[in-house]
Amino acid sequence: MVHFLARPAGTSVSEPGALMELTKAAPYFRPLDAAIVELSTTSQVVGDLAVEVRRQQIDREVEVFEVTWLADDVLAPDAVGQRAQVQHWLRAHAGITDAVGGLFEEYVVVCIAEVAEPDSFVRANERALRALIRQEAHAVSRQEASQILVSRVRYSDEDLAIVDWDGAIVLDREGEFGSDLALLKLGNTQLMQYRMLDRRVNAQLEALRARLASPHRFQSSRRALRDVLRTRLDLLLGYEEVEQLVALIGDWYTADLYRVIVDEFYIDEWKATVRAKLDELQAIADSAGANLAMSWQQLLDLVQLTGWALLLIGYFVLFWFEAR
Repeated sequence: MVHFLARPAGTSVSEPGALMELTKAAPYFRPLDAAIVELSTTSQVVGDLAVEVRRQQIDREVEVFEVTWLADDVLAPDAVGQRAQVQHWLRAHAGITDAVGGLFEEYVVVCIAEVAEPDSFVRANERALRALIRQEAHAVSRQEASQILVSRVRYSDEDLAIVDWDGAIVLDREGEFGSDLALLKLGNTQLMQYRMLDRRVNAQLEALRARLASPHRFQSSRRALRDVLRTRLDLLLGYEEVEQLVALIGDWYTADLYRVIVDEFYIDEWKATVRAKLDELQAIADSAGANLAMSWQQLLDLVQLTGWALLLIGYFVLFWFEAR
């Protein structure tokens, strides 16, 4: 059992980090362009379970907690309770509370080895597996369980990866889970990065609205436009980094599994939302810039008219003195 919890990194580590390795059928698989810095690895006891806790920082902005523990029987009735126990402990260990504001992602992966026929195993135990990844103790219908376990990818007849929104099931006769875990971790990291970008864009929109409503409109608007251009550039760079994170996937299995992860995590929807808000931010900045330029033009026209009026008054005064 592997639990992931991703949250924004508190402090960016200056180390360059290593690339995310893929191990299935190595060396055919190439590493992903995601810099990982190992922060710590410790052993803990949660209830009566021995767990290994691994902390990593990915691309200097997302911190990932990875908790691994062995379950005697994932089909046993107490497996769901053990999963919930580890999940609650992980939240407390990572400092996740209601005051955080919900900016974190968590995910559980059930890794099962030594299964000769993965499809038959899943078909025979789909209710228990569904309850485990969804953390539901009550029984569900076979139809509902089948719908949750529908997104499947396989590399050979002896392995199978099933991806759902709350969790995944990875079966491999040889126990080679590294590549699947790396991609699932990467998917959660990408989802967290888009959520962070979305929050930053919202904050920039709020700041721009406050600046434009300031009584010192001219000075505040100029400063706001400079800040918007600088921030939008930073946001676009961050957006492109997330967009290109897996652009170099070169094998069919990794590409297929990543596509399923993107669909199940709604990453494309988050991507479209962030892009739309970036375009909205640009449109507001352009409109504010046009209004500001128009305001300055009106001010210059007023100054010019005032100058002409003073000049005409001067001519009238000179004409009066000459006539007198």
